[in-house]
Amino acid sequence: MLILLLTACALKSTLAIMDAEQAVLAAERAGATELAVHDATMARAWLDEAQRNQGLARYHAAEQLAAQARTFAEQAAKQASVGAEGSAVVPEEKAPEPVAPEPEPEAPGEEQELMEVMGTPDEPRPPPPEEKKLDTEIFEDESP
Repeated sequence: MLILLLTACALKSTLAIMDAEQAVLAAERAGATELAVHDATMARAWLDEAQRNQGLARYHAAEQLAAQARTFAEQAAKQASVGAEGSAVVPEEKAPEPVAPEPEPEAPGEEQELMEVMGTPDEPRPPPPEEKKLDTEIFEDESP
């Protein structure tokens, strides 16, 4: 059950990231990196952050960040297409305020137990145990 839940979350966020990637690439092909620099830069930054969260198994946050990336990419593409048509004045649209990702939902039963045993990625790990020094006298050559 736990594996199915995690797989579903990962799949949903993966699809959201793929949609955002397509939107960012479309905006870049439309010339947004030159004509809508702010929105294109924000789209790429949000996408990078979504991918980073996906790598840390923060699927819910990754999905939300990917949605933000897609919004910025779509705005960048729109501004780039207006600018590419040769209009003298490109109307400046205010980009939406970034929305902080919602906190991850509380882990149910078995997942919570695993997190307690294994810890979370944010928790500092205890230092490794000190290596025991070998008794060098055992390995010394006893020949005369």
